Amino acid sequence: MTATGAASTRWSAKTGLAAGVVDYWRETWSTRLTQAATESARRQQTLLDEAIADIRAAAAELLGIDLASTAPTMTLPETGEFRFDVTAVIGWNQPLTSALRRRVPGAAGRN
Repeated sequence: MTATGAASTRWSAKTGLAAGVVDYWRETWSTRLTQAATESARRQQTLLDEAIADIRAAAAELLGIDLASTAPTMTLPETGEFRFDVTAVIGWNQPLTSALRRRVPGAAGRN
């Protein structure tokens, strides 16, 4: 085997190992995030149910009426994947313009 062939083989082994590590990391965190999101939705649903029960009890006690509507059920979409949006979309950049107005003298800073 030539030196180039050996280097290529080692490089392939390293990239294969790196790809395996990335796949394992992705799987692990996808599972953790799914479990955390499910638990969060369950906690939010419990809080919503408790709040609606309190409102019903208050309406019955104070107004003498029974509220018949039910709480909406919170569900997570079954996409099987997570997407992370890391773009910095902040719209109109007020901090920058206000900083310029404070630092630029005269009419140029006020326009």
